[in-house]
Amino acid sequence: MIRPDVEGALSRRDSDMQRIGNILSKAESSSGTAALVAIDLDGISEIVVELGTEGATAALDRLGQSMSAALPDGYDCWFSRTDHIWIAMPNPPSAAGAEAYTLRALQEISSTPDFGRSATSVTGVAGIALFPGHGENPFKLAEAAQAALKVAHFEQRQVVRADTNLVSDHAFKRWIQSEFPSAIESGQISFVYQPIVNLETNQIAKLEVLARWHHPEKGAIGPGTFVPHIESTQFGDHLFNESLTTASKDQRSWTINGLDAISAVNVSAINLERWDLADHILAATEQWGISPDKFSIEITETALIQNGRRARASLTELAASGMTISLDDFGTGYSSLSQISDYPVSNVKIDRSITSRLVSSKKHRGIVKALLVMGEESDFSVTAEGVETEADATVATDLGCKFAQGYVFARPMPVESVLDLPAELTASS
Repeated sequence: MIRPDVEGALSRRDSDMQRIGNILSKAESSSGTAALVAIDLDGISEIVVELGTEGATAALDRLGQSMSAALPDGYDCWFSRTDHIWIAMPNPPSAAGAEAYTLRALQEISSTPDFGRSATSVTGVAGIALFPGHGENPFKLAEAAQAALKVAHFEQRQVVRADTNLVSDHAFKRWIQSEFPSAIESGQISFVYQPIVNLETNQIAKLEVLARWHHPEKGAIGPGTFVPHIESTQFGDHLFNESLTTASKDQRSWTINGLDAISAVNVSAINLERWDLADHILAATEQWGISPDKFSIEITETALIQNGRRARASLTELAASGMTISLDDFGTGYSSLSQISDYPVSNVKIDRSITSRLVSSKKHRGIVKALLVMGEESDFSVTAEGVETEADATVATDLGCKFAQGYVFARPMPVESVLDLPAELTASS
């Protein structure tokens, strides 16, 4: 997709702010409340290739019309870019009501008939900001909605409402810079584990380590709010080192206690820039007496795109040692099947945007079937992540996914709780 020039982008931004301002003016003249929704569309570039420019444009026009028709009178809905939509809601019944209308809009996106002619699915994620709590003018409200949208992408959720205490993305980055060092020193950062279950045996195959931050004043700060900022700063390596050390130490502990499970650690784009990454990880496993085949590295496709050559060298060395390399969030819009063959990937984790629709969508089941066939030929296993219901787990199992991860099996937990888990975890656990 061709991106607009700077002058065009600025003109569009001015137009966006004017339309948002009109809604705020309407709100101020009555109840004084409003909601602004930012929606990112996933799959548009592929749709343009498959349907052609005219076909894709016509489909998007009809999508805009159906979304507008699904919203109450007075609500404004428009495309800022071909892959970005704004919805401005004057006087929504409540914050929950605004979220309900947003979910209805996302449903219109996923069920657009014209997209059915394409092999690519179009989906959306959304961030919601409320007026006046999240911003007193169009610019601040838009910034808050975009910040919530980033969290939705990171936490793989359909809709996220802006955090009242942390509505400014830029301000929060600055806040991170000042607060995170003391958070490390005072022990505010902790780690939990979420199991990955072998669907053939119902036994725990892996335990993925996840960071948590409990601030003394702001309370629990979700990983989707702070991790993206940490990964892009000098603290990214520190957070990785802490998670690597924690996972290595704890893996030894649960192995000694009879739990035969792999420890999984996330690696960010900034971590992949390290020339000594493979040596660093292998040194940690050696220090704690862990065999490399009991360790897994989880990497997003975005990180691979940003650090292709260096990542390939590090991952090849780690894979040669017996370590599992998992490609995380497959299907989020950056996916390319060629990436699986270009790197020593031994596991692919299907993103919840696909997993959550396996029950209702034949097309999404087809995507997983195709990936499973490729897995058989290219010797990688498939994990369904974000499995929330028994029905999702059943379909993933019936299709042939070997592993699954999600709340229906277990929520993230401290290491002390890991050894209390039953020998088998089923979707009804």
